[in-house]
Amino acid sequence: MKCGSKCDVLSIRLKRTTLLVWLLQAIDFDPNDATLLSNRSLCWIRLGQAEHALVDAKACRELRPDWPKACYREGAALSLLQACVLLISSPLVHHRH
Repeated sequence: MKCGSKCDVLSIRLKRTTLLVWLLQAIDFDPNDATLLSNRSLCWIRLGQAEHALVDAKACRELRPDWPKACYREGAALSLLQACVLLISSPLVHHRH
């Protein structure tokens, strides 16, 4: 990987982390805002934090159960969680030479 690519990846991760910090603060002011919870769930997903993403997605769905985006976020978080479980249980992860 070239330095430019590494810098791009770090820049994207920093932006996501900064957005996540902002969303954490915003939700403190309005914990019943489904849009903020949905956006924070997306940040958690993109940071690979499936359990946090699922908590926010479920809270979002409780607030707006018929909102398609809330359903999508919950599905995305569940998919990431399943992928993490499969990766952890993979024999390739545990097999080293």
